Amino acid sequence: MTFSHRKLTSFAAALLASSTLVATPASSREAVIGLSPLQASDDLKAQAERVIMYLAETVEPGETALVFDALDVELIGSFSVPEGEAYANPKAKLQANRQLFAAFKHFFEGANPDADRPAAIDLPKLLRTIREHYPSDNERSIILLGSPVHDDPLAPSYSMEGGRVPYDGLVAAEANVSAYSTGGLPGSLDDDAVLFGIVPAAKGWQASLNHEYHVERFWSVSVEAHGGTMRYFGEDIETLFRLANEDGEPTAHPQPLVPTDKLEMIRFFPDKGRDAKTEAPSESAPNRTDIDWHYAENVRVRASWDCLACDLDLHVRSHPQAEVLFYGRSSTAEGQLFKDVRRGMTNGFETVVLNDAVDLAEMLIAINFYAGDATDGPVAVEIELSVGDRSFTKTVELKAQSGNGGVGRSAILERGSAPNRHWIVLSALELTKK
Repeated sequence: MTFSHRKLTSFAAALLASSTLVATPASSREAVIGLSPLQASDDLKAQAERVIMYLAETVEPGETALVFDALDVELIGSFSVPEGEAYANPKAKLQANRQLFAAFKHFFEGANPDADRPAAIDLPKLLRTIREHYPSDNERSIILLGSPVHDDPLAPSYSMEGGRVPYDGLVAAEANVSAYSTGGLPGSLDDDAVLFGIVPAAKGWQASLNHEYHVERFWSVSVEAHGGTMRYFGEDIETLFRLANEDGEPTAHPQPLVPTDKLEMIRFFPDKGRDAKTEAPSESAPNRTDIDWHYAENVRVRASWDCLACDLDLHVRSHPQAEVLFYGRSSTAEGQLFKDVRRGMTNGFETVVLNDAVDLAEMLIAINFYAGDATDGPVAVEIELSVGDRSFTKTVELKAQSGNGGVGRSAILERGSAPNRHWIVLSALELTKK
């Protein structure tokens, strides 16, 4: 369905005649708005109506707001209010901005719902474009309506599809590293408040509550790295527009950017509604006849820690001749490493899944305090070994107060023991003992 000129004119006339348009107190907040074309035309029409109503009520004489196609990052049009008291009236503002209705007509005609990328926008490119080409010295609201899942077909390794979320190192990296990177960019989003409205076309985007939390956190710390703050992230569009015109103290995300140079993606899986059976460690080496410890299948190792400012790394070597799985080599013939959140939303977390049967007596597990600071004392690390549906856990402590960037990794492979207090090394069989 396309949006005809007649319908667009009716839309404008309805707004001009609307008794719901009321002038709001001047807030001296500028506005930039981004919409996704990958939606049904009726959905875009409803969003455009709400956007224009917001602009008519809030943009003051002498001010200009910008409206973008947030996928292609192209300017749809501007909403400019001429100087003079006559233009304080919302209906007069609409009369002065009829060109925006024509621009919206063209935008609606290009609407193309995409089942694979519903309501997609290119938020990284839009934020870069605003800070570099549309700087502002005033407080400004950046209103975005779309899906929070970024998917660039030209960069599939950094796609957020499939429950994946960029890790903090990608945000802090130099701008040429990835679309998410902010280091060295010109300009800033100082005094800008970003409000992200998740539209109905994007329904079902989250794999779990933990995934939703970390997507919101990722975009929040990304906006902060650009110099702004995330004022709102959610599905309540009316709350978004109300907050967009309110002044408020900038509030940083409670889980700040972790200082790390690792360039990786976190992977989240849907909640299954149950956990693996966890057994207490035995007094001695296991001798259960139902598990072959020299031919263990479906083996997984998970490490988790409760330290917001700490970046720890799990290392697993399935046998002496195998390559070590860790953040720098996340996939080998033996298995894969990924960040897997199924527990606390703010814990550290890493998981290794091995592809084939292994001899647990030959398996080596190590944890490194890679980056960050442990301000509250030693970092408690829970390590869980799962074999089939059996799980064994052990809690150990890292005594170091800050990360060392992985120094000592080669010594571990040669000697099989921790070279310094930044490492913990243990065998798989140790996890089955008290």
